Amino acid sequence: MDLLHPVHTSDRHACHERPLCHCLNVTEPEVREAIQQHDLVTVRGVAQACGAGGGCTACHRHLKRLLNENTVAKRMNQSPVNCCGE
Repeated sequence: MDLLHPVHTSDRHACHERPLCHCLNVTEPEVREAIQQHDLVTVRGVAQACGAGGGCTACHRHLKRLLNENTVAKRMNQSPVNCCGE
């Protein structure tokens, strides 16, 4: 990957391949699926469901963002937008 040209969220392939949790190699789509399937609301719940967040804790801010997005989407009776805007 070229460090001078960062990956943008519109890059659909990089979004699905890049781990959100590097310690346990869990991708954002895997985390989103776990959040929706198990109706998760905490980072601890995510860690128990799919492992993400159970290592160094560097991804916790991303996990909290996904949890918040899911909560807002549920309140608005909408499906959450996936990581690539689909």
